[in-house]
Amino acid sequence: MSDGRTESVPFDPPFPTANRFDYKCYLDNIMNSFALKVDPEKFAILSRLLEDGKEVTKRSQLHHISIDEGAEKIFAVSLSSTHSQNVSKYTLQVLHRLGFSTSLEDLSFMTGHLKEAFHVQSEIQAYHAVQDVKEDFAEIQCVKEDGGQEITCAIEDAETRGDGRPSKAELTLFPHQYSPSLEKMHSLETWSRSTDRRARIQNCRIPIDTWRKVTVGLNITSADKTRHRHLQIIIDRDGCQNQSFFHDGRCILHCPIFHYEQRFNWRCGACDSNCEFCAHFARCKRCRLDVPLKKYELQDGICEVVRVHPNKIYFFAAWYLGSACAVLCGLYLSYGLWFLISKDEKAQRNEEGNEDERLPLTIREFPS
Repeated sequence: MSDGRTESVPFDPPFPTANRFDYKCYLDNIMNSFALKVDPEKFAILSRLLEDGKEVTKRSQLHHISIDEGAEKIFAVSLSSTHSQNVSKYTLQVLHRLGFSTSLEDLSFMTGHLKEAFHVQSEIQAYHAVQDVKEDFAEIQCVKEDGGQEITCAIEDAETRGDGRPSKAELTLFPHQYSPSLEKMHSLETWSRSTDRRARIQNCRIPIDTWRKVTVGLNITSADKTRHRHLQIIIDRDGCQNQSFFHDGRCILHCPIFHYEQRFNWRCGACDSNCEFCAHFARCKRCRLDVPLKKYELQDGICEVVRVHPNKIYFFAAWYLGSACAVLCGLYLSYGLWFLISKDEKAQRNEEGNEDERLPLTIREFPS
């Protein structure tokens, strides 16, 4: 690659294929050179290797092979066996893409199925997809035909389906009330991942609530940035029937705490963050309970977070510790006073008893 990275490029068809000896290999437009590795299996001998009709005498000649944009190279490989007279001949055609392609090698809908079958030469500009009813996120996977292509995903339209869908007037007057919380809380995500297919796989992840139709636009730009293509994926998702609410993969009759009833699409919608009870996503009725370093205040239907200064926890800790020490000191003082008073009373009783014992027996008075 131009940035120094290396990527493995698959053969077309994948190697090895039974009874197939001619293969093709497509280099992306952003690739400048390539290397070819030829390793005979056991008991096979590499007897001849040609590059565009010229014999390759050293393996080092295959380490860094330059190829111009739009050009091709043809390699002929001859293998002989040490146990027989058989000779196997392979042909490999290497082509360097021009960079103007806006086609996709593959388009897959990972969380459901496409109604129209995709193939490379298809002229379809809009595909219809059916989302799995239990999946909250739709995932589209694109395989670039040229690694230099750029693909962007965008949500172009979204509407509620089914019997409970709001009218245009209701959407105009109360837009927040009829906005699915799932689609408010999550946004579209795109990412690419490196695989044996030249890091050409790109995924788009889109939140889609029950009884919704979401249109996703795919914008493809060629590697040379001169051509553009626009595709649409129209995704439909069903939901619960019989006035039950979808929640956590199943249909239930009542929504749990921190959720509200989205009757327009029969879903338990999640309240906004920090909200315990809400009328809808943008209208909270009661905030969640305070925690040591955070307090929650309800302002215009939204729970605002009031952060407590981190050092304040030490103040509270010192206050509680001081209070506990004061209580303990009070208990110790009370016990000490009680102990002293009890000791004095006991000493007095003992002294009175001793004085009585010291009196002579003859002068004691006894009751008659």
